[in-house]
Amino acid sequence: MTAPTQPSSTLSIDRSLALRVGVEIADTEAEGPGRRYALWVQGCPMRCPGCCNPEFLPFAGGTATTVGEVLDRIAAAQDRALADGTPLEGLSLLGGEPFAQAEALAAVAEGARDRGLSVMVYSGFTLADFREQIDAQTPGVARLLAATDLLCDGRYQRELPDSTRRWIGSRNQQLHFLSDRHRPDDPTFTAGETKTFVVDYRSRGTDSFQYGTVGQAAAKIRDFRLAMTVNTPAIDFPAGTLSPSSHQSEGEGWRGEWVFDSLVSSAPIGVDLPRRLNPGPLVSRVTFFAPVSLLFFFFVTAILAAARRKRLHPMHFFLLGCGFFAFHLLFAYSVDHFEVLPAFVASAIVSLALVISYARHFVGWRFALVEMGGAQLVYLVLFSYTFFWQGVTGLAVTLGAILTLFVIMQITGRLDWSEAFADLSTKPPTPNPSPEPKPVVEGPP
Repeated sequence: MTAPTQPSSTLSIDRSLALRVGVEIADTEAEGPGRRYALWVQGCPMRCPGCCNPEFLPFAGGTATTVGEVLDRIAAAQDRALADGTPLEGLSLLGGEPFAQAEALAAVAEGARDRGLSVMVYSGFTLADFREQIDAQTPGVARLLAATDLLCDGRYQRELPDSTRRWIGSRNQQLHFLSDRHRPDDPTFTAGETKTFVVDYRSRGTDSFQYGTVGQAAAKIRDFRLAMTVNTPAIDFPAGTLSPSSHQSEGEGWRGEWVFDSLVSSAPIGVDLPRRLNPGPLVSRVTFFAPVSLLFFFFVTAILAAARRKRLHPMHFFLLGCGFFAFHLLFAYSVDHFEVLPAFVASAIVSLALVISYARHFVGWRFALVEMGGAQLVYLVLFSYTFFWQGVTGLAVTLGAILTLFVIMQITGRLDWSEAFADLSTKPPTPNPSPEPKPVVEGPP
């Protein structure tokens, strides 16, 4: 059903038209779909045996009023309902016989619709009767029918009671949907009836989806079932949420079900969906732990250089460190202009080129390319890449450190460290200068 709206136009309505009203109820859910203003008119030309409202049959009873007064009372009731957060859905006209006062009630119905309310009319006449009345130009019938969204027509017949349809008194009566405001498939209930509703909706996102089952405070719910299908298998469950009763892979995605016959909990149901990588926190973590990766690199380089009898001066380590940190500097600024992975690869290539091309001058191409390049590949590139793996960075670094220790121990296990350090501490011999040739003095013969 359509939500009521505020008035959008002002109709030319004769507010002075008189009518007789039996009873008015400002807010009821018993006389049509949703919350409604119900008006029982006074007077009915029919005398249906077993009529449930015999007090409204005489035309002389009730209260005399005008269209303007009725519309003012409807407007006041609608404003109160809006203020309470329970807006009125519509106006219901009952009786008595509304079409016996068709001209005045047509003005009331038009005024109500102008305020966004739907109009439902209960009449003992049928649509065929209305056609005859319209042909006979009975005042107001065509206007009231045109302003009606939902019509219940037909005389009440007590020998044909109907307890299966809401708002219907006997089986001969019919509901006619005269506008798109209400539809035949709108859900309705009879007394004691139970119906099952399935809520199905689709959403998109890359963060977290949660469904709150019972609110903030713990409460009890029964016969609960929720099925969730996600088009990716890369999901996780947020802390503090309920685990699914069953789950499985479904095509290229995932499907889970939460089924509870009885549940006492305030915990929601939820899944964490894949998130687009945020480069800011990633770069911050990579650069923050850069000294750790440099320490690993220097440690391995120094051990391997000692084992290979390669002499490294503190200035060598200083410039190697500068080339090493070129990765972090370039990565931090390039990630603002390029995708994360291309920026990472380009920064790694630049740093590797700086270190290897410099080291070849004092340790040779092979050691610079294999030992130092390999160490930088592991302790700079791979170490930094572990920060892409959320939740396992610490484990990856720990395993890498243990593996590093194992490899170094195996490589240097048979090494005579006394000899190695003695060789490194011995200064290379200074080459003797070539003796200057003695001058040849040629004398006179």
